[in-house]
Amino acid sequence: GPRALDDVIEKLTAFDRAERYEKTHLAARELAALLGAAPPLESGERGVRPRVAALAARLFDGEAARTRREFSRLVTDARKLFGSMKTPQVPEPVWPKSTESVLSAMRDEKDGLLPGTRYRFLGVLGKGARTVVHEAEHADLGRRVALKMPEGAGSATEQAAERIRTEAVVLAKVQVPGVVRIIDVGRTSEGVPFSVLERCEGQTLGTRLRADVALGWRESVEIVDRILAALERVHGRGIIHRDVKPDNVFVGPDGDVTILDFGIAIDRESGADLETPPPGRPEVALYGTPEYMSPEQAARPEEVDERTDVYAAGVILYEMLTGRLPFADASAVKLLEAKAQGNPEPPSERAQARAIPRAVDELTLRALSRHASLRFANAAEMRAAIAASLAEPIQRRSKRRAAGLGIMIAAMACAGAVIAASATRIGTEARGLAARAGVGVAQEVKATPEPPAAAPLDVLADATPASPEPAAEAPAAVPEPLKEAPVAPAIAEVAAVDAAAAAKPEPVTEPASVETDKAKATEKKPPRKVRRAEKKKPESDQDKQKTRKRKGKSKKPVRD
Repeated sequence: GPRALDDVIEKLTAFDRAERYEKTHLAARELAALLGAAPPLESGERGVRPRVAALAARLFDGEAARTRREFSRLVTDARKLFGSMKTPQVPEPVWPKSTESVLSAMRDEKDGLLPGTRYRFLGVLGKGARTVVHEAEHADLGRRVALKMPEGAGSATEQAAERIRTEAVVLAKVQVPGVVRIIDVGRTSEGVPFSVLERCEGQTLGTRLRADVALGWRESVEIVDRILAALERVHGRGIIHRDVKPDNVFVGPDGDVTILDFGIAIDRESGADLETPPPGRPEVALYGTPEYMSPEQAARPEEVDERTDVYAAGVILYEMLTGRLPFADASAVKLLEAKAQGNPEPPSERAQARAIPRAVDELTLRALSRHASLRFANAAEMRAAIAASLAEPIQRRSKRRAAGLGIMIAAMACAGAVIAASATRIGTEARGLAARAGVGVAQEVKATPEPPAAAPLDVLADATPASPEPAAEAPAAVPEPLKEAPVAPAIAEVAAVDAAAAAKPEPVTEPASVETDKAKATEKKPPRKVRRAEKKKPESDQDKQKTRKRKGKSKKPVRD
C-alpha cells in the first residue's frame, strides 16, 4: 500500500548511508513486489510503463498532443530563423574513461573511502566560508590526517582547484615550526580537489575562548608570544597570512601553537594572491575576518604587510586579556569604520579585576593602532616588548628585595653600634663600681686599727697601782686574758654596705680617679670604730662561773 511505498522512498533517500539500500537491485525488487501487489489497470495491464502512461494521462490530460504540436512549431520557426546554420556544439560532459573506473568509485564509496583515494572519512573537524576540513584515515597506513576540500556548488570547478593548489604550494614553502604541514594534494575521481594536512592534537584557541576559560594576563601574553614567533618565521619566507584569528590557531596539550588556514595568504615574492580583488574592481569584497582585520586590509588591500598580522595578534591578545573584542558590531561596515576612526579602551580599565600591568596595556594598544606606522614594525619587535613586560615584575621584585636587604643590613649595623656602645658603657660602669668597692674596703680595713694582744699576767700584776694599805691585807685577783676584738665581722659588714650602695642605679659619669674614689668613700662611709679591750675589774668567782656557762667553756676558776 502507500505506507509500504513511503518506506521504500524513505530508505532510498536516507541521509545516513548505513540506512540506505546496499544494492540498487534490492530497491528495484521491493518496488516490483509493490507493483505486483497493486490492482491492475482497467486494461488489465500490470507493467511499469502502462502504469506510468496512465498516470501521466490522468495528471496531464491532452498534454501529450499539445506538446507534440508545440515542438513541431518551434522546429519550424528555428529553421526559418537560422536557415542552413548548424546547431551550436555543446561540450560533452566529462565521463569516466571506462566502466572499470565507475566500478572502482562504487567500491570506494561502499568501503567508506573518498572516491579515487585511499582516505576514509572519520568526521568533520571544522568548516570555513567555502571549505570543510574532515578527519580522515589512510586505509593502508592507518595514519590520521586532516583532509581539506571545497564545499558548495563550485567545489569541482577549476577556480576551487586552483585555490587548494595555491595554498598547498604556500604551505610547502613555509615548512617551519608553528605552521601546519602539508602532506599531499590531489583530486577525487569525481574531480573534487583536496589537500592532505597533518592532524594536530589539542583544540583551537577559539574553542578555548568560547568555553569561557579564564586566562591570566601572563598566560595570554605567553600564547601571543608563541603566535608571533610562528608569524616571524612565516614573514621571513615572504608570506603574509591575513587571516590570523583564534579559530586558525591550534593550541596543543603542551601549549605549543600551530597556525592553520593559509587560504588567503599573500606570497610577496611570487605575487600569488587569488583572493584579493584587483584595483578598480566595481564590486566590493572583504577577504578576511572583519573582527580581526586591520583597517588598511579593508581599505587598501594592496598595501598590507607584516603589520597586518601584528594587528590581528593584538586583537587576539586583547580578547584573551579582557574576554571581549576591542571592537564589536553586527554590521561589518560599522565595525570597520569604528576601527578606522577610534581607539579601544585600555585592557586594564575594561577588565580591572585581572590586574593587568601597565606595560601589557601599552603594548596591546600599540599593536591595535589604527595607523600602521604607529604599530610594531614586525613580529620580532612586538615579541621584544612582550619579553620586557614579562621581565618587569621580576625586576621590580628584585629591586624591592635589594632595598629590603639594604635596610636590613643598615638596621643590623645600627643595632651592632648600639650594642657596642652599651657594652662599652656597661664595662666602664662595672670597672668604676669595682674600683669604688675595692678602695672602700681597703680604706675600711686600713682605718680599723689592729687591737693589741692581751698582756701577760705578770705584767698586769706589775701594772696594778699600789694600794695605800699593805698588800697582805688586800690581795689583788689576777684578771682573765682579754678576748680578741672581732675585726673580721666588721670588715664584712663594711663590704656588704658598699655592695648595696653599688647596686643602686647611678648616672653614667666619667670614671673617677683613685684619689676621688677614696675621698668619696671617706665622706660617705666613715670607718667604724672597733672598741679596744679595756681592763676589767676583778670579778667574783660566781660571776666568772656564769660567764663560762654562757660561753660554753669548762675552765676552772683561777685561785690565788
